[in-house]
Amino acid sequence: MPDRTYCTIAELVADLRQPAGPEPDEATLMRAIRHASDFIDRRLGQFIPETATRWFDGNGERDLFIDPCLAVTAVTDDGDAITATQYRLYPLNRHWASGPYTRLGIDEDATELGYWTHQRRAVSVAGRWGKYEESIATGATTTQADGATTSLLASSGANISPGAVLLVESEQELVEATGAATDSTANCEEITASDDNFICSDGALVNVGEVLKVEFEQMKLLDKAGNRLYVARQWNGTKRAAHSTGLDIYVYRTFTVKRGVNGTTAASHSAKAISRYIPPYDVGSLCIMLAALQRKMADTNYAGRAGNAELGEAFYYKMFPKEIDEIRRNYRITSL
Repeated sequence: MPDRTYCTIAELVADLRQPAGPEPDEATLMRAIRHASDFIDRRLGQFIPETATRWFDGNGERDLFIDPCLAVTAVTDDGDAITATQYRLYPLNRHWASGPYTRLGIDEDATELGYWTHQRRAVSVAGRWGKYEESIATGATTTQADGATTSLLASSGANISPGAVLLVESEQELVEATGAATDSTANCEEITASDDNFICSDGALVNVGEVLKVEFEQMKLLDKAGNRLYVARQWNGTKRAAHSTGLDIYVYRTFTVKRGVNGTTAASHSAKAISRYIPPYDVGSLCIMLAALQRKMADTNYAGRAGNAELGEAFYYKMFPKEIDEIRRNYRITSL
């Protein structure tokens, strides 16, 4: 299964609107996301880039149609290296914003190349492949001593969740699970079972958007003002409880990752910024929809009906909604 995922567990749970309920475990939700993403990959195309070298049959002409390509790093023709000044990528403005090129044309001013050699597997193109490439900063950094470790410790866990494909320098990493909570070194004052805000010893040690842990209860940090924290209680199905003054506040910033995914190379990183790949909004929403429908269908033992006549029933018959064809039309490649 490809290591391209188009939504995160945090996004899925937010849309299911059950952050305080008895959620399935991360592995179950991650499986639903990966199944949905794989379906999108096969039906609509790749919306996170893959780094690879691909080969094409030469056609004896000046223009060569290639797979959807986002960036080229090297080209050879019949074994000869072709410089970037000898060719152009078309269409000149891509097929859409952050989208691909699909044609490799010999530049009209090229002096050493007149046509692509008419021979099988004559042309090799190294680069990044797919239909879309966009990444956003998470605001966090990480240090990884080598390319073998499967743990990522971020300076902030606010914008990182299982299901995210991260970019650290040129390496892609797939977040597979949340690791153990680490001590933020902040402590809380007394928290009653009904409080939705409380005072901590140093609000600068935690970040808005992170998941905190006090004893066994998890809380989502929604906002803060100085040392006062405003939280959503009993996060991830944990139980609301009273907590006494002086308890440690833990925070989830460690994640289990799969290194060097989608053709990239795992490497060491020292205090490097973490970005996250994002798909187009319609593709991301489709992934959430497919994963959520899969979860709802599973809750009904795949019967498609939940509840009862007295309290009300819900029906989940369409695991693959009609919106798929509408979105697919948005990313149809035409010859240009």
